[in-house]
Parts: sequence; C-alpha cells; structure tokens
Amino acid sequence: MDKDIYIKGFRLTFENAQRLFNAAETLEEKKELAISNSLLILSAEEGMKAYTILTQHFYPERILEDFDKHFEHHKTKLESIRSLTCISQLVNKFRELHFNPIFENVINPKEDHQTVKNRNEQNLLGWLKKEAESNDTDLAKENDWWRQANTMKQNGFYVGFNNGNKQWTNPSSINKVKYFKTKKYVDNFLKQIKVLYNLDFNNGSVNEMIGELKRKITEIKNKKPK
Repeated sequence: MDKDIYIKGFRLTFENAQRLFNAAETLEEKKELAISNSLLILSAEEGMKAYTILTQHFYPERILEDFDKHFEHHKTKLESIRSLTCISQLVNKFRELHFNPIFENVINPKEDHQTVKNRNEQNLLGWLKKEAESNDTDLAKENDWWRQANTMKQNGFYVGFNNGNKQWTNPSSINKVKYFKTKKYVDNFLKQIKVLYNLDFNNGSVNEMIGELKRKITEIKNKKPK
C-alpha cells in the first residue's frame, strides 16, 4: 500500500468538508437556512472523517478502533467531535490558566515561582469544577449542541411528524439564531482540522514532532497506575 494513501485521503476528505461548508454558505445567501444548517453539520462530519483518516496514517501497524464507523455512522462522527471539542478546550484552558502565566513569570519574574504555580493550579481546578457542576458554561452548551446535531441535521433535510403534538415538522422552521450557532460551532471545528491540513507531512521536523506526540500518547496509555 502507498505509504501516503491516508494523507491523500485526509486531504481529499477535508477539501470535501470545505466544499460542503461553501455550499451551505451559498444556500445561506438564498435564505435556505434549513438545508444550509444540515449541510454545515455534514461538513463537520466530513471534517471528523478527515481527522480519523489522518490519525490512521500515524498508526500503520493497526486499524484504529471505530475507523470504519467514521465512514458509515453519522452519530459516531458527531460523538467524536464532541470528545475532540472537550479535549481542545481543556488544552486551551491549561495553556491559558496554567502554562502561560508560569512561562510569563519565568521570562519576567514578578512573583515566587511556586506561588504562581499553586495559584494557577487552583484556577485550573476551579474551571474544571465549574465545568463538571454546571450546564450553563459555553463548553457545556456546545457539548449539548453536538449531542443534538444529528437530529437537527435530519430536521433540516426532511419533513417529519411529531407524534407528541400530532403535527408535521417543516425544515423551514429552523431560525437564524439556530443557524448561526451551527455555523459558529462548525467553523471553529473545521479551523482546527485546517491547521493539520496546512502542515507539510513531508517535512522532517513535522514528522518528528508528530512521532514524539505519538510516543507520549503511547506512554500514557501503557503507564500502569501505582
């Protein structure tokens, strides 16, 4: 098998995700928000599939768990996006609340290092506690949105029937507020995948960096608790 087969697949799939996103924007201009909303969600799913294909490239020794499901099951892709979104937010908050202040204090010392470290750890723990206990944070709201995305996508494509109130549901019932929330979440997600798309995987430094990350992940998975 061509050693770059998954890189090619990743690029083709992400480009298709972008096409779906662009098609959604074209329909937005024509005020066809329901179908546009559904296409946006599909573009995110295609972006998740691209990410999965790229991940497989770095594990040629085995087929990743759920690899095939990311081609066949919409809910699998959306659940994976939810997980990635949470991980990304956690990494960003760690950098914002813990790493950056420590680094800045090293470059321009103003306080005792241990004092800064302890305060930052408390700030990070406070953020984690708030996220765990509240359903009203930005992350919690986005997480809940991705949980409902598959239903929203279907409602945007098809006429349905609500057994509760015995009423037909029309795709045109999707309003601007819902639409632009979809666009915001999907755009943010695709921008993260685009960072990977813009990498030159023939560059030795890039491959060395990713190889080191892979080794660290393997070490964490294999580490036995004391």
